[in-house]
Amino acid sequence: MPLGGLMPDKILTRNFLGKSKFFSAFSETDLSRFLQEFSVKIYRKNTTLFLRGDEADNLYVILSGWVKLHRETPEGEDAIVSLLTRGDVFDKTVLFANNRYPLSSVTLSDVSVAEIPVNVVREVATSNIEIMKNLLAIMSDEIYDLQMENEHLSIMSAPQRVGCLILKLAHQNEDNGYEAVLPYDKSLAAAKLGMKPETFSRSLAHLRKIGVVSKGSKIKISNIEELSSFCCRHCSSVLEDFENGKTLCNDDICCSKKCDNKSRCSNM
Repeated sequence: MPLGGLMPDKILTRNFLGKSKFFSAFSETDLSRFLQEFSVKIYRKNTTLFLRGDEADNLYVILSGWVKLHRETPEGEDAIVSLLTRGDVFDKTVLFANNRYPLSSVTLSDVSVAEIPVNVVREVATSNIEIMKNLLAIMSDEIYDLQMENEHLSIMSAPQRVGCLILKLAHQNEDNGYEAVLPYDKSLAAAKLGMKPETFSRSLAHLRKIGVVSKGSKIKISNIEELSSFCCRHCSSVLEDFENGKTLCNDDICCSKKCDNKSRCSNM
């Protein structure tokens, strides 16, 4: 159930949506229409927002907190598909596919979300070919991200995959320097990376050799270049410049990129 007395300001939510990559595809008029239809709610940790197969009524925009998208396997195991946070919009696939959610969702913390009726967004999107092009481009980027995750599962070692996660979290937390904060349980992180919790712990221990020290949820990185080199050398997000003996970020998608200056990623 939503929490009472903690409702975010709708004007702030409007500004937030305007800066969202997904909603940047829409005009000011479109955003104004969404504002007339949407609601902002806050849910407690471990609240199920919807189950796989439920009728898809809303798109959810995370204003704060973390949400897990998952499904149960025939063997009864929990398969984590995505761990989402501030700015993420889900489940966008219902705009173009069927009218039922393909995955289940549960909050991993107290979460503030904006809920927008799917039929309203679909009506606006399908009436404008440019919006459709922009939305398809955004979703193509997300498909690429999933392909990269599958690649990592296939060709990267467990310590490399853990290091890659740490680099991504450090990028999100760049105001605090070379520090990553694990925003969810290590068991969830392990499941998302396709490993058991004990493998995740052993991988963290392995990364101590290159200056990665974890204490609780906080992870300090003493040498970001060395960690980047260790993790990224098997990743196709990085292009190798054999002539100069360097590796370079590929179109700003390298996990180790922490600023707009590509030189940070150029001497791995």
